[in-house]
Amino acid sequence: MRISGSNPAVGPHEPENDPAAHATPAAAAAPKPHASAGFPAPPTPANAPSALHKLAAPSKPGTLLGGATLHVGSTGVQTVKFDASSPGNSFGASGKESTAVSVYVNGKYHSSETILSERADPKTGFGAYKVNLGSLPPGDYNVEIRSANDLAGPHSHPAVVRAGSVEATSPSGLEAQVDRYAPLLVTRAPRDYTTLGKIETFLHLKDKPLSPMTRTDIPLRMRAEVKGDPAGEHTIEYHVTFSDEDFGTPDGMRMQKYGRTTDDEWVYKVAVDAQGNRLNETYQFGEDGLTGKRHVPKPFDGMHAGDRPVLRVNSGNNNFAPVKATDKVDRPTWSPQVDFDQGRVVYDAHHKPKSIGARGSVDVIHDFPYIGNVTAEEMMREDHERFT
Repeated sequence: MRISGSNPAVGPHEPENDPAAHATPAAAAAPKPHASAGFPAPPTPANAPSALHKLAAPSKPGTLLGGATLHVGSTGVQTVKFDASSPGNSFGASGKESTAVSVYVNGKYHSSETILSERADPKTGFGAYKVNLGSLPPGDYNVEIRSANDLAGPHSHPAVVRAGSVEATSPSGLEAQVDRYAPLLVTRAPRDYTTLGKIETFLHLKDKPLSPMTRTDIPLRMRAEVKGDPAGEHTIEYHVTFSDEDFGTPDGMRMQKYGRTTDDEWVYKVAVDAQGNRLNETYQFGEDGLTGKRHVPKPFDGMHAGDRPVLRVNSGNNNFAPVKATDKVDRPTWSPQVDFDQGRVVYDAHHKPKSIGARGSVDVIHDFPYIGNVTAEEMMREDHERFT
C-alpha cells in the first residue's frame, strides 16, 4: 500500500490523540498459545467484492478539507485516519452541538463522521478520527474529506482538518477480519416521538426534529468482540454506543440499571469459519409504534457492500433494520474503524481463546472519556429545551 496526502487546512501534524492507544489491556487468564504478533486472520480473498457502496450522499459535497491518494497493491481492508476540530461548537449548546465531515472515494460518497469539540486534545484542539473503507481490490483511490456542516445545527461552525493528518493504513491479523465484516450503519431519520399520546416537540427545539447524526442520539463508538477461537469457527459481535435514546429506557433508569446514560446496543453478529468465510449472520431488530417489536434477533436479509452488511437505525431506542437494495437511502452513513483490542483475551480451561476484545458498556466510557461529557451535555440541553 502506498499513500500520498494533501490538505488545504493549516496547522502542524502531531501524533493522534486516541485513548485506546494508551489503554492497558485486561490481564489474560493464561499464557497466550498464539504468536506474540497477535491472532492471525486468513487474508481477504483476491476476488472479494469491493466494500464501496452505491448509497446516495445525504447532502451536496462540501468544501474540500483534506485528502490522500491510496494505492492498494493487493485486496484487503483499508482505513483512513485524520485529525479534525469542531471550533466554536459544543454538544451542550442548542443549534451548534457539533459539525460533520463526509468521506468521498473516487468522487463517490462513502460515509459521514460527526466532529465533536469534546473529542479534541486540549493541547492541540484536534481529535483523532478513523474511517473504515472496508475491503478494496487493487487499484488507486482518491480519498477526500469534505465539510458536511449542512448536516449540523443552524448555528454550527464547520470542521477543520489538520494539515498533513490524512493518512491511510491497512489493519492486519484479526483486526482486519473485524473491519472486513463491520456493519455500515445508516443513521436514524429525524422525527418527533410520541409518549403517552403527547408529541415531545419541546424536546426538538419546537420547530423540527434534531439530526441523529450531529445533535441527538448520535453514534459515538463501534466496538467488536470475537467469541471462540479464531483458529476455528468463531463469532464476531458488534456493538454501538449512542449518546442517548429519545424513546426507550429513561435516563434515570439507565443510570440505576447500567451505571451510564449512554445507550449501548449490539447491532450485528457474524459467524466465520477458520478460513474467514461467513457462515451466518444475525442483527437486532426493532421498530417504533404501539405494536412495534424491539430487541429481536433476526437473520440478516439485507444488502451487503462487499462483505459488510448495511443496516439502518430504525427506532427511537436505537434498534435496527436491514437496508434492502430497493430502499431509498438519503441519510448519513456511518463507518468508523471498529474498536478492537486483541490484548483483551479470556481463555477457557484448555487455554484456548474464549473471548477476544470484550469491552463492557461502561468500559467504553472509561476508555474514551469524551463520551461521558457528550451524554451529560445532551441530557442537560434536552431537559432544558423540554421544560422551558
